Amino acid sequence: MFCDHAVLCALFIPPLIWSGVVAEPWSFWLLMACYLNKDFLRGRSLAKGLFGLQVVDADGQPANELRCCVRNLTVLLWPVEVLLLLGRRIRLGDTLAGTYVRRVPQGAPSWWQNMRAYRLTRYSGYTLVATLAFVLVVHALSTCFFGV
Repeated sequence: MFCDHAVLCALFIPPLIWSGVVAEPWSFWLLMACYLNKDFLRGRSLAKGLFGLQVVDADGQPANELRCCVRNLTVLLWPVEVLLLLGRRIRLGDTLAGTYVRRVPQGAPSWWQNMRAYRLTRYSGYTLVATLAFVLVVHALSTCFFGV
């Protein structure tokens, strides 16, 4: 979980700082959308690919995009996630999505091979709609309650 966070911050924060738009509200929402969909490729984020891990569903199959997005919706509860992970050894997001993380089986395609072979599915569309809805709701709530 920490490595996924570090990789996303390392990939997105420096370009946003360099371009001078890091203070723009939309840059946070772009980062949030990327965070929600970090496991988009057959349940593997870049960090999970580096460590040979994968998000799978209850049947042991790679989790689809929508399950991975639901799994990451708890990003706003990150401190709670860390405490639960230390105590129960499973994330709240995994409980909500019906997923867990395991090692990638021997002979499975690499993260780069999955990226090259990726094709849009109906779950891709559902996930993009869910991401947009989540970002809009959180933005509306933050504007309403915090004036941000």
